[in-house]
Amino acid sequence: MIDFIKKTFKTTLSHKKMIAFLYAVNLIITLIFGFIAFQKLKESTGNSIEFEKLISTFDFTILSDFMRDGGEKLASLLPISFLLSALYLVLNIYFSGGIIKQFQSNEKFNINIFITNATKYFGKFLLLFLIVLLFIIVSLILSSILYFVFVLIANGSTERGYFFWMIIPSSILAISITFILNASDYAKVLLIENDTLNTWESFILSTKYAFKNPKTFRIYWLMIVVSLILFFIYSILNSTIGMTSGFSIFIMIFVHQFFIFGKVFVKTWFQNNAFTYLQENPISIKMNEIEEENKLSES
Repeated sequence: MIDFIKKTFKTTLSHKKMIAFLYAVNLIITLIFGFIAFQKLKESTGNSIEFEKLISTFDFTILSDFMRDGGEKLASLLPISFLLSALYLVLNIYFSGGIIKQFQSNEKFNINIFITNATKYFGKFLLLFLIVLLFIIVSLILSSILYFVFVLIANGSTERGYFFWMIIPSSILAISITFILNASDYAKVLLIENDTLNTWESFILSTKYAFKNPKTFRIYWLMIVVSLILFFIYSILNSTIGMTSGFSIFIMIFVHQFFIFGKVFVKTWFQNNAFTYLQENPISIKMNEIEEENKLSES
């Protein structure tokens, strides 16, 4: 499995121009939100020097004053942040088709071709996202019932006992959500490699495929660990370096850009893992069986 991860890391890294393009798009979104947020904060403080104090050293008293005196202006950031988050999500769905198609063709990166492929599969990928979202919501509802049951079971236990009882529903929730997300990555690849499949068919096939190939889970969980390590490193650097001087601010800008690049690279790496694994372990698609299953589900 480690050899597989190393191989996909190298092939992902070989698509430097595509990753640079995706990084540039993410950077633009980050800069837009950062600029708007900075301007709102400056306005809420009346360009006070207390704003610089809050940046250099956290002071809850100063922060509470900001929220009391300029809370309405800060609250105006919520719809903006929501819109930018929605834009970020839609762009990630949109670019997925172009990314997988780029791995499939393995040709020199061309923005026009990339955008064409992204546009071609956007509708199917958006529908897949809605299907995945529906399954995640169902998983959350079922997990909340499990939490309620285990709370009743743990009633009267010590804090330590209560904690251990909660591990069971929490583990079930984590496994179910990662399974759904893992299956969705393979569904994307199937949609691109088999134009005859619709979104629902690809998701059902990828779910069965994931069940029959537990190695896909181990790969996915290992990539989650890589993502957490990246976030942990960023958090350590952020808390250690801080933003107390011009030089430290410059260093933190560099660190933040590295973190954005890391997020883009890891997301692309996730999709390359699914594509490469399916290439090495192809799925047998029997259209007659799929049609029969669709008839059964409709009846």
